[in-house]
Amino acid sequence: MTKKLAAKPDMPAAYESTPRELRTIEAFQARRKKARPLPEQVVEVTHGTPNLKSGHPDQGVGATLTMEALALTRVPELTAVLQHVVDLTQKDRKADEHGINQMLAQIAAVEPRDGIEAMLATQMVTVHNAMLKSARSLRGSETIPQQDSNGNLVNKLARTFATQVEALKRYRSKGEQKVVVEHVTVNEGGQAIVGNVETGGGG
Repeated sequence: MTKKLAAKPDMPAAYESTPRELRTIEAFQARRKKARPLPEQVVEVTHGTPNLKSGHPDQGVGATLTMEALALTRVPELTAVLQHVVDLTQKDRKADEHGINQMLAQIAAVEPRDGIEAMLATQMVTVHNAMLKSARSLRGSETIPQQDSNGNLVNKLARTFATQVEALKRYRSKGEQKVVVEHVTVNEGGQAIVGNVETGGGG
């Protein structure tokens, strides 16, 4: 004879997502499918020497996926980016696996389209992380000189990041500008311009 176990009264009921939450999850999953795969990097210590390698089962495939995610075409480019990322994220002069993968994910999030954009994305992430670190220092400032010093650094880094974003936008648009004329004044005897006026070209 089989005896059914009664459900424990303290067990919470299974959560049911709301229709809005389900739509949001579906939109997220669809957007995530469009993202280029980025294998994680693994730090292995061999005979006391740390080595960085792809966490993908096939090293060749892993390197190719990483290069595509960062819009790189040559192995030396990938080597250079990885070396910079390792140097910028190390803790106590040791390679930080978590920091490496975190920074690579941030670079890939910019969705670079070529080597120039990959380099700019690396700079943007570096400045962004430095700005947040400076902001933490500003929060912990205890004297006015400390507040001034940290505040000025945060301001400079924030402005630099904004400039980098504008540089990326200009590079992607190839210097083209779009001007839309919304208000037109017509003098007596003049001819009115109907509709929007758009001009393209280097600015």
